[in-house]
Amino acid sequence: MLTAIILCETTAFALARTFAPLVPGVIEGILSDVIVVVRPNDQEGVTIARAAGAEIVEATDWPAGFGKARSAARTKTLLVIDGGVIIGESFWAVVADHFRAGIPNGVLATQPGNGGFGKTLANRVFGKVSRDQALILPGSLADGDPWKQRWGKQLTVLPTGSVRLKG
Repeated sequence: MLTAIILCETTAFALARTFAPLVPGVIEGILSDVIVVVRPNDQEGVTIARAAGAEIVEATDWPAGFGKARSAARTKTLLVIDGGVIIGESFWAVVADHFRAGIPNGVLATQPGNGGFGKTLANRVFGKVSRDQALILPGSLADGDPWKQRWGKQLTVLPTGSVRLKG
């Protein structure tokens, strides 16, 4: 099972759109809970997160908020998504296939939907990811900002994508 951690530095509409594709993961029994990291005084983000049944963590910066959210997670494996990013329709089926083979020891990432060749090359050669990608990683590997780390050979790019809402 996974705990989703969502960074909310986006509009309420974009955050709501990030939540929608998570529902099949709950239905399939893959997604346990959702934690949204918001900045203090982000009432729109808090309202959307509460309406979706998510736990809320307030923090002035992402690395601190991510650390708090990781500590509050109900599972040891995390799904990390930037608000405004929408996982693809095949995401849950692909994740289920990977989990049948055992919980991954490394990092799984969606294909960078808006990144083209440059981001794909960075994934494969350097193990570098972007905020346009959803990540699945063991909580033990999660330290600081997971999008800024170079995962090297620990990174596996899944055959499913994610896209960022424009605007």
